[in-house]
Amino acid sequence: MATSESERRHPGPQNPDHEMFQVKGENRRDNEASNHLAELVTSYLLTYTGFLVVYAKFGDVFGRKSMFLLALALFTLFSILCGATNDVVELIIFRAFQGMGASGIYSMIMVITPNLVPQEKYGKYLAIIASVFAISSILGPILGGVISTNSAWRWIFLLNGPAGCVCIGIVAFCLPSSISSRPDVKFTNHLRAKVSKSALKRVDIIGVLLLLASSILLIFALEEAGTRYSWSDAVIIATFSLAGITGILFTFWELFLEKSTSLQEPVFPLRLLKNRVLAAMMATAFFTGFPFVAIVVNIPQRAQAVSGLSSVKAGLALLPLLLTSPLATAASGILTSNFKVPPYYLITLGSVLQVIGVGLTCMLPTNSFEVSPQQYGYEAIMGLGFGLSLTTILTLAPLVIKDPDLGVTMGALTQLDNRKQPSASKIAIPNQSLSASGHLGFPLRYRQLDTCPTDYSTDSVRRRL
Repeated sequence: MATSESERRHPGPQNPDHEMFQVKGENRRDNEASNHLAELVTSYLLTYTGFLVVYAKFGDVFGRKSMFLLALALFTLFSILCGATNDVVELIIFRAFQGMGASGIYSMIMVITPNLVPQEKYGKYLAIIASVFAISSILGPILGGVISTNSAWRWIFLLNGPAGCVCIGIVAFCLPSSISSRPDVKFTNHLRAKVSKSALKRVDIIGVLLLLASSILLIFALEEAGTRYSWSDAVIIATFSLAGITGILFTFWELFLEKSTSLQEPVFPLRLLKNRVLAAMMATAFFTGFPFVAIVVNIPQRAQAVSGLSSVKAGLALLPLLLTSPLATAASGILTSNFKVPPYYLITLGSVLQVIGVGLTCMLPTNSFEVSPQQYGYEAIMGLGFGLSLTTILTLAPLVIKDPDLGVTMGALTQLDNRKQPSASKIAIPNQSLSASGHLGFPLRYRQLDTCPTDYSTDSVRRRL
């Protein structure tokens, strides 16, 4: 069960993202859930990744505060249920609903923020929010390792209960809503309007189902190919094919809705991609966030599996990156808001630093079992690059797109960036590349096989080596 808890990583208010990779080493024999690592990871990632854009669009239809509260309630409730269950199947199901709630928390924070603060101060406040996420990324792996080592795994889930209830209360009473400026409107009438037939007619149900199907099928195929199933297995081929078909159908359906007179609103208006600046921002967000997620996940894994570090020390191996990233994030907000530095220059500088840091990290020797001292310096360079570029992209969004498309635009950028909570594709693709190579690049010590983050038993791994 260590695996499950550790993955709790993606909550909204904090980011225990990487705890899954810190926890599983010590506790993988605590329960049969250790045999279901893939399901525990995938169930969370499927719903988390699939609902980011959906929440953003539903916020336009049903109200952003309402969707934010719903997401918080889902995450809090199913975190408690994850900690209370004794059944692995139930845990997998609860993890899926927990991911659904976490998806809405992160998405709605990014969607709501531009409407709460003046445009000239948006960069500063976004930097504050991003810094909070980054700080939680620092504490998440460390606290996850400490809790899993010294206490029951359930507390990693159960601690979300009180925190979630506090967040629900703060949002319910402090976050303004559309009714706040209209004292003549009764709350009951306001609530009834949110779920009226006219509101439901605006929902692009077919588009939502096609988007979810395409995302979930693609993520499932990337997660399972090369592990449970071979790449040539009929299950993987069929899943990839269905993902492509549903993706194409989604594209044509959204184009049809844009040209029709239907009351339904496309879940993602494809006309936005005609804006070259926005299209470039989305591409930059994806290709910049991709290495961030891969590095944040794989460095602790390697530190624990290859270097034999404890879960706490494996989390500390990321400290230089996770310290410099929020500093660069705060700097980008100040530079864009106070000093009016064009975002283009910050994104370019961040991308250059990222390439340098990632390139140097890839050149580290692979025949050593120890963590190289140079790695920490390279992590600092990467952190500066990630912090400058990724947050600046979100700062630029309100300048490029205005309401009523700003919400869904922020949701899309959030899904493509998605560095606060690792998305499935950004984890699965690098891991599949590693798996395809057939080895880790060096022989593992047998004493390290017990902590190797894999679904295979020790004897099975020995035979493969």
